[in-house]
Amino acid sequence: MDGEVRQEVAKQLVKGYLVHMLVYIVVVLAFLGIAYRWCGSQVWYPWDELYPLVHWLHVNVVPVFLCVLLVGCVAITCVHFYQMARLLELVTMRWMTCMPTGSTV
Repeated sequence: MDGEVRQEVAKQLVKGYLVHMLVYIVVVLAFLGIAYRWCGSQVWYPWDELYPLVHWLHVNVVPVFLCVLLVGCVAITCVHFYQMARLLELVTMRWMTCMPTGSTV
């Protein structure tokens, strides 16, 4: 029974991690697509205020996209590892308080 519960909790944690990662990737791709179409529909002149930024992003779209993706994935991974560590700490604390005095593991 204990092993089944552990497996179920592990499945839920991994499923939540993968769902968050997938949602993040889809949102970044959607934002990239919308921004690319919007910037392509505008006429940009060198004297426009945003022209240098838009031109730089257009030239470096792949490295910027990969950096944004990497930073977001690392952040999501850190949050989920913190969540798992906190859950493990709670389980360990509960287990330690329920353990009879004088018994060893």
